[in-house]
Amino acid sequence: MKTNARELLDNLLQDAFDKKARVVYLLPDEPPVFRIADALERCEHQVFSSEQMAEIATTLFPQEKLDKLGVEMAKLVGIYN
Repeated sequence: MKTNARELLDNLLQDAFDKKARVVYLLPDEPPVFRIADALERCEHQVFSSEQMAEIATTLFPQEKLDKLGVEMAKLVGIYN
């Protein structure tokens, strides 16, 4: 049975809270990283795929914000005028 991305995120955030992490860094296909005090700690949690990260984003943010972010990211990499 496939675990949904939101459930994985909830588990990750609970672990971050339990460890008193101030920041959680997520990149597709990379292990999550916690900032605990002044150190970065790579986690043993399941890696999020690009598809799972997109699923999380669409669950957490309104589509208009995601659209704006997409345009801003395109500007940064020079594919949007």
